Amino acid sequence: MVRGVMNSNGHSHEVCSSVWLDVTWLQPIYADPRASVEEMRRRAAEGRERRERWAEQMEREGRSIQQVTREIGQRFGRPRRQREMQAAGQLPSLGSWNWYDARFMIAECLGAPPPEWDDRTHSWWQERAHYMDTVKSVADVRGIPIPDWPATEPVAKMLASHARWMEAFPDDGDGWGITYYMTRPGGAAVKSINYPAFVDLGIFIIGTTRFLEIVGGDREMADALMDKCFELSTSYTEFILSLKDESFDALCGFGGDVTCMLSPRLFERYGLAWDARLFDYVQKVHHTPADIPCNYHSCGPSVHLYEKWGRHPHQRNITTIQTRLLSGTVKKLRENLPETYLEMTIHPQHFDLAEQPPEHVAEVLWETARDAGFRDLHITLIAAAHEPAYLDRLETSYRACLDTLTEINEYIAATRSEA
Repeated sequence: MVRGVMNSNGHSHEVCSSVWLDVTWLQPIYADPRASVEEMRRRAAEGRERRERWAEQMEREGRSIQQVTREIGQRFGRPRRQREMQAAGQLPSLGSWNWYDARFMIAECLGAPPPEWDDRTHSWWQERAHYMDTVKSVADVRGIPIPDWPATEPVAKMLASHARWMEAFPDDGDGWGITYYMTRPGGAAVKSINYPAFVDLGIFIIGTTRFLEIVGGDREMADALMDKCFELSTSYTEFILSLKDESFDALCGFGGDVTCMLSPRLFERYGLAWDARLFDYVQKVHHTPADIPCNYHSCGPSVHLYEKWGRHPHQRNITTIQTRLLSGTVKKLRENLPETYLEMTIHPQHFDLAEQPPEHVAEVLWETARDAGFRDLHITLIAAAHEPAYLDRLETSYRACLDTLTEINEYIAATRSEA
């Protein structure tokens, strides 16, 4: 069910930010979605206790990194409009049940190895070196069956896990992991529905290496595989939607985690074409408005695709994008997506906060904010601490982030009051 949300909502004249810090030597405890009701509750309680003990330890050691990162989240984690919506009860929880997502489920139903639960990171991992030995031709691809989802063992396990989770935590939201809150220009949040994209689903189904070889070198096979992935993606998502009368106001499914690995030519054939097809499908099946907000996703460095995004057939619908922040490229991104809320990640692979002097951290934040037009911008500050010494360096960097974000937002407020 689609409620219909207009695409335009002004601009959010602020720079938001949040922290994603992985302290690699810690052993966090999370409620395991595979466990019994009693075990879920026990682990949730133990997890809270362990986090409290770690906070006390940091305080005894004179470290304030937790306070700094918490303050960044509290002050800048969400746009003002979204905080207002939260306070008014307009953003009910979609739940924290963490079963593996549609890509894993579809692949497992077609014979891929079952995903493995990683207790340290509270996430799922699936071996993706597998491939379908019997799928060697276009005819074989077309013959891949669409599973009878409720009759499969993986779906039965998922349904049982969800039921146990809701019994263990009845106050948690009862979402099924296919809807998300998406930030639009102006800072408001809308509920989006997620369809697995071709470039993501393909590597799960047929194996990463083989999928990329097919896309890069066998056009007929790749076209057939995209057709099959579209059938699988839409079929599974519609099945999940049938489990609950789930409304949505936006579409998530453009791009994909590994979009960044496509050349501009391959992107046109397997990125833009997929997006246009999905947009038309959702309009036809769910009667979505022509201006439905859409999310775009491309995890890694994607500057070679910025101009393609600017000429996307539904560029005006792309109200939100997540991609890697690379210093010196944000101006080009903003030029190609002038009306899009930019959600950008600072990642250790390209900008390690543990290794950067605070003045350089401040310089990059100011440059990013300026090149984004001092509006509609969220920066996720990802870092990993591999030993205690990293915490001291990261505390310095995160404090520089906090101070700089404060200065940037004060500058924006002062500039707008003078205008």
